[in-house]
Amino acid sequence: MRDALAKTGRSIVYSTEWNTIVVGNSEITVDIVKVQMSIWSIWSAPLIMSNDLCDLAPGHKEILLNKYVIAVDQDPLGNMGSLVNQTTSFVFSNLGLTNPSGYNVMDLWAGKIVGTFRPSDTYTATVNPTGVHFIKAVALQ
Repeated sequence: MRDALAKTGRSIVYSTEWNTIVVGNSEITVDIVKVQMSIWSIWSAPLIMSNDLCDLAPGHKEILLNKYVIAVDQDPLGNMGSLVNQTTSFVFSNLGLTNPSGYNVMDLWAGKIVGTFRPSDTYTATVNPTGVHFIKAVALQ
């Protein structure tokens, strides 16, 4: 993962402790909490909370319980994700998504299908400066 992050050309704070995140801290915005939880799930790390779960900041419980994000972490093969795109727009086939029937794309934080796309289609997202747009593409039969 360090190599994938290095390709971004940005300063990197790397830690092997992504199993400890600060979801629930009232000083952290919901956007940043979603970023942390997204990275946690992509890295297939165990989740260890270091705060009082009975006293979570508003909106943080829903983030911790998001079944779609947790499912990414719980990949049955135990595979860790990798960086495939760092822009807000991409063509599916450029990412190796070439299923001729296309893909249903789900926004994992909203829990909704945002559309069906073919390999030649372009996907574009709007992302807050401190946020994340976390999607999953599921191949159609």
